[in-house]
Amino acid sequence: MSRMSKVLFTLVLVLFVGSSVWLSFNAISRPTYEYEEQTNVGGTGVDGAVLSGFNGNPETPIVRVYHPMVKNSEGIYPEAFDYGEDAPVVAMDHLEYTQDEAAPAYIEDTSRTVVAIDKFTFVSDENMQYCYIGPDVAYVDPQAFFGCFALRAIYVDEANPYYTDIDGVLYTKDMKTMIIYPTYHIVHLQDIGKVPVGYYDDPEVHPETYEIPEGVEKIASGCFYKTWGIREITLPSTLKEIGDMAFFKCQSLQLINLPDGLETIGDDAFSYCFSMMGVVYIPESVKTIGHHCFYKCELNNEINVEFYMGHQSEDEIDLGGRWLPKKENRFTSDPPFWGKTREEAAARTAEIVKEKTGA
Repeated sequence: MSRMSKVLFTLVLVLFVGSSVWLSFNAISRPTYEYEEQTNVGGTGVDGAVLSGFNGNPETPIVRVYHPMVKNSEGIYPEAFDYGEDAPVVAMDHLEYTQDEAAPAYIEDTSRTVVAIDKFTFVSDENMQYCYIGPDVAYVDPQAFFGCFALRAIYVDEANPYYTDIDGVLYTKDMKTMIIYPTYHIVHLQDIGKVPVGYYDDPEVHPETYEIPEGVEKIASGCFYKTWGIREITLPSTLKEIGDMAFFKCQSLQLINLPDGLETIGDDAFSYCFSMMGVVYIPESVKTIGHHCFYKCELNNEINVEFYMGHQSEDEIDLGGRWLPKKENRFTSDPPFWGKTREEAAARTAEIVKEKTGA
């Protein structure tokens, strides 16, 4: 290696190491809570403080989005918050402080309220288990909790006119949009006594299921993102839209029954749902299927799912690229079957399940 090459290599190495150290220090030195003043947040017409960043740690399993959190420079011991009768006990205990303990690092600035949670605010946080949303939060970006795999429940203050929750699952107040199903929701159900402890330990006996309430018209982007254990989901007859990556990597999901009236299935909506088996019936009401919608819906390079279309031909529907699963050693996917009925799909599903499982 020439002298010039050595100098350039050393310079690149120094720059790389220096930038890595700077990025690491910057991440460590970031405040736990970050806020921005925004106007017309989420198109709601509301202005105010937006929770835009969160740098969590093991001491922040519970996050309150009521008032901006500020440094507790005076060492104040706040009183425990009243979360309501249905809140898990762990939440109440965590925020009860005594003079024998260190005062919390952050306390609420009750002179202001938080009006929104921005996109990717909690992205990939590994510590947050519970989030409590206050009455003034007018907008929650559907991807605010993207990749929060420790999340058990999101509670919404009953006075909030924009959002609500059902046992910790987040919906819009009018119940027309399902925002997020927390990845560890089944643990939360056990925490609050809705199901016995260990109930879901054997998925063959008690598979993890969820029934989306009637009236819901949209499942937001990333709603069930990487909810690995969920096996059965019942969709409402009112559903019109499934968002991008709504069921991405739901690896235990076996089959989904798409209702008549559904119009849009987003990009990567069911990608990497390895366990799907039987026939997916696409009703004639569906106008659009996004790209890679059912990409990698095969287990060990074996495709156990077929697609029956209520449409007579592909001219009647907008199909995204590579929306069908295919084996790795093949250039093309098996085509769907056109002009089929739901009854035919059900009959074929029974055949496939019997063939694959012997049941």
